[in-house]
Amino acid sequence: MLLSKNFTKLTTENIGNSFLFGLGSKFLGKIIKKKYSLYDLRSCIRTGGEFAKHSLIYSLNLLTLSKLGITPFLLPISSTFLTGFLLGLKNGMNYASRSAVINSSSFIMKTLVFGK
Repeated sequence: MLLSKNFTKLTTENIGNSFLFGLGSKFLGKIIKKKYSLYDLRSCIRTGGEFAKHSLIYSLNLLTLSKLGITPFLLPISSTFLTGFLLGLKNGMNYASRSAVINSSSFIMKTLVFGK
């Protein structure tokens, strides 16, 4: 069995949390700016979907790279790099490369500042 029950449960929870965080943060921003209407809910849902998509791709990259035997130290960095690259491909190769480097460097900086 490729996906364990625990991995599937955690991934589903992460996707749901990411969707709700994206939706809530966008909606809260619109409420604070007092620029909201029923039609703006579409952009909030779209933002939540983008967050959920990022979470799903990151989780699948993490699983795939761990099955390939990447060391635990490089696993989150390489998964972050690959996720940034894959999500940036819709805007072109140059954007994908920059997105991957920026995602990886921000992950490294966050790890250095806040620890694990």
